[in-house]
Amino acid sequence: MVKIRSSISIVYLGPEYLLSKLGKKGTVSDICFYNYKKEDLTVSFITPVKYPDRVQTLLYAMTLGDTVILNIPAMDGALGEEIIAIDLLNKTDGFITTLSQLDPDIFNSEEGKKYQYIDAANIDKISRDHLIAGYRKLNKIDELYKWMDTYSSKPSDINQPYMAIDHSFMVKGVGTVILSILRDGNIKVHDTMMLYPSKKIVEIKSIQVHDINREEAYSSERVGIAFKGLNIDEVERGNIIAMPDSLSIADKVTGTFHLNPFYKKTVNAGMHATLYINMQSVPCVVTNLSDSSIDLELGKKITYKEGWTGLLLTLDSKLPRIAGKVKM
Repeated sequence: MVKIRSSISIVYLGPEYLLSKLGKKGTVSDICFYNYKKEDLTVSFITPVKYPDRVQTLLYAMTLGDTVILNIPAMDGALGEEIIAIDLLNKTDGFITTLSQLDPDIFNSEEGKKYQYIDAANIDKISRDHLIAGYRKLNKIDELYKWMDTYSSKPSDINQPYMAIDHSFMVKGVGTVILSILRDGNIKVHDTMMLYPSKKIVEIKSIQVHDINREEAYSSERVGIAFKGLNIDEVERGNIIAMPDSLSIADKVTGTFHLNPFYKKTVNAGMHATLYINMQSVPCVVTNLSDSSIDLELGKKITYKEGWTGLLLTLDSKLPRIAGKVKM
């Protein structure tokens, strides 16, 4: 059995071209993965390639990543929305940098005309009163490699593994394969788990981590898993695989609502919006809002656990499209 010392999932927000220096390009859709391996260390960089056109892609990437790299290419509304998402999703661990630090030569090229030259001195002004104020300053890419080389995975609850599916496909001779980043636990071949929200019982047939067959996978690893008896038409992005009966399913939810102070519209009862939670994006209607409590009627069932954080979105509004967070 291959033993992995550490696995890191990193959200990268910034010009994608720099990721080719950090890893090998992997899965591509509205989010894109770049993978880095060194001895017993594996790193998944996730970037939202369809952002800012679709705010959900930003949230997909941030759901999958533990650490954030905020590489600022311009002072604009998209940057503001990224900072809001970092705050509301409580992404406390990260790096902050600018292209003028990581790749100053880019401004002498045609590619560089797409970006603003932002002096590193502006970072403190941008960061004030936000979680990114506590992020580490990243002056050179080499500093990131040094940090990764000394990284140790954080402890997790090995008895409560779960994963939110980000991609799925058929493989001839193997069957339905799902891709995800494993959260809060370890899994093994032949483990029995449950697909939510259908509550179908599934058995792990095989596991791959960065294209290597494994008998076991650990928290924060990027996994490809085949399940016995699971058909491709039974799976979609946002479905969650976890231990049987460990999660809740509902089409009506109540939570604690925290308004985004930079949101430009009014949130009130009767408002049509979208609830995003852990790779799930569903239409909803606000049926009640009193003090900090909010009731939502959902267009379809979601899977959740007490304590999870969702975001209330208005997709047709100007940036920021994040109205606030809903604590389940």
